[in-house]
Amino acid sequence: MNSRPHEVVYVLGNMDLIGQLASEAWWVRNLYRPPEYQVTIVTLPLSFRPMTNTAVYEFCMRGIRLVHSTTHGSVPFSSYYESKIQTVQQADRDVTYLRVNGMKLKNEFVKRFREGQELLYFQLSPEDHQKGRQLRRAMGIPDGAPIVTLHVREAATKPKKTYHNYRDADIANYLPTIQYLLSRGYTVVRLGDPSLKRLPPMGPRLIDAPFHPAYNHWVDLYFVACSQFYVGVPSGPYSVANIFNIPVVLTNATITGDDWGKIGDLYIPKKFYSHRLGRMLSYQEIACSPLINFYKAQEFEQAGIELIENSPEEILGAVVEMDQRICQTYPADEQAISRGMNRKFKAIQRQAHSIRLMAREEPFNFMMFWSGAMLGCHFACTNSYFLAAPQPTRVPDSVNRSETVQTEGISIV
Repeated sequence: MNSRPHEVVYVLGNMDLIGQLASEAWWVRNLYRPPEYQVTIVTLPLSFRPMTNTAVYEFCMRGIRLVHSTTHGSVPFSSYYESKIQTVQQADRDVTYLRVNGMKLKNEFVKRFREGQELLYFQLSPEDHQKGRQLRRAMGIPDGAPIVTLHVREAATKPKKTYHNYRDADIANYLPTIQYLLSRGYTVVRLGDPSLKRLPPMGPRLIDAPFHPAYNHWVDLYFVACSQFYVGVPSGPYSVANIFNIPVVLTNATITGDDWGKIGDLYIPKKFYSHRLGRMLSYQEIACSPLINFYKAQEFEQAGIELIENSPEEILGAVVEMDQRICQTYPADEQAISRGMNRKFKAIQRQAHSIRLMAREEPFNFMMFWSGAMLGCHFACTNSYFLAAPQPTRVPDSVNRSETVQTEGISIV
């Protein structure tokens, strides 16, 4: 170990986005651990980002050196996406500047994880639990009641970011799942903000937190950290579940190059319908094609790809599977089916990873290949095309022949 003090400086620009706040702080703390490293995180003053969840912010910044500034030494906010890591030797210490965006940081994190390093997860302090008990009492939730947290992103959540509306989903499709969880004795805490649609009354164990008079920022942190498991879409609170190692049922997931999940998580994606081919696309066709790099709604629209939400039955099936796995009542025959399907799932991820390596595409790997998340068994069984090998498809006459839509080469757009 180097005897000189070593400081690591990371600029966290979007701390008002709860997912980036939680994830990026967690990745940095796993990559650069004390006592070898002193981590400094630079953020804008909270007054510049009034929508920041202050509970998550203050929690994630514990034990590190925090700097509020619009510029910090040679790491101005305007250049923190330079995508490079630079170490400078100063008189009394070495300083490593992480001039990278969140995706690059995540790639470094996943690389370390795949090399076998044990992950560090956050834990609530006794004082945090005391605050949580006060919150439970204010919301009428008994201290020992098992919690499942739920979050579904809607269009009103980020009205200025319509390019991400492909990540939205309809809360109505989750009502049968909520009813199931209530029947199983769980208290369901729905997370979000008042822009969301209100849930219908379903009894005292459904807490529609954004509309509860006792709501504060501790709701998102505390109840996720205390959940038996989390149900939701790829959005901010999902990242909070990750940093506390809470099992996740990730529904309506998009399929992208930087997907990743913990061991024990269940994953069911949105379905990709190709209007040019007139059919659903298999996982192999998506993961092994340029579609994996799409992050904006306009990209899907231009390629003629419609993302179809999970049905109520698909969501319920994944949640029942998670509930049974946690309670150790998951039937042995379904476990065997799940193992077989997930072997196919991983084989396709291995192929996608190899393609990215050969193409030298950032971030040089398909992160889902290193994921511990499993495909939900009900979803796989009811969508048999999803894990099937794609067949060559004739190019429709209506499609411009210069556009690449054949599936033999696993290239859809």
